[in-house]
Parts: sequence; C-alpha cells; structure tokens
Amino acid sequence: MAIYFKQMSAQETALLAEELRLSGDVIDLDRLTQPKIAKVSTGGVGDKTSMVLGPLGAAAGVIMPGMNGVELAGIIRDRFPGLPVVLTSGYSNVLAENAHSGFELIQKPYSVEALSRTLRKAIAEQRAIATKP
Repeated sequence: MAIYFKQMSAQETALLAEELRLSGDVIDLDRLTQPKIAKVSTGGVGDKTSMVLGPLGAAAGVIMPGMNGVELAGIIRDRFPGLPVVLTSGYSNVLAENAHSGFELIQKPYSVEALSRTLRKAIAEQRAIATKP
C-alpha cells in the first residue's frame, strides 16, 4: 500500500522489495519437489488473506515451509476459536504424534463419506463447546 500511496518509482519499489526480502529468514526451497507456498507478511491485509489461503493450500497438499499443519491448525484455533478444525495427513507419524492435540484427524486417502463424517463430528463438537455455560 505504501508503494501506491507514496507513488514510488519502479526503482524504489525494487529496493523496498529487496530490503523486505533481506529482513527475514531466507530458506532454500529447491530441494522440495512438491508445490510450495510461503507466508510472507508485514501485517495488515496480507495476514487476513493468508488465514484463508494457507489452509486452502495445505488442504491441497501444498507445502508451507516453516510451519506444519498442526501449527497452522493451532494458529487458526487461537485466532478463530469458534471455527472447527480438521487435520488431514498421509503421514502416519503426524497422526500418531498429534492424536491428542484436540483436533479431528482424518488420514489420506479418504473417501467423501469419511470426510463428511469427520466434518460433521468436528462441527457438532465445536457447537457443543460453544453452548456450554
């Protein structure tokens, strides 16, 4: 937004982008063969957008370096306590290690019926929590 409101030139924009890139951790993602996304944020609108796009990407099997699905689920739970969260994983170690972290879990590959059943259960449990005095 600063670029727009300050009417920055192309050179100023490039310098700002380079400074932002150098201000955080730089990770080499070349070894990852799957599609990948990285959450890069300076706050504001980007944070709200990533709360939608991150889970959608993760559900599609996109890797999010620096954050696993359980960590993302925890952030979603903290920011949106009334939202039911379901974890999916094709890795048995993820399911075994985090079986008691308070999230519904479903192992990939799963059927539409199994997904529907798990989602209904997560929604019902969240509603039960919300209605407790």
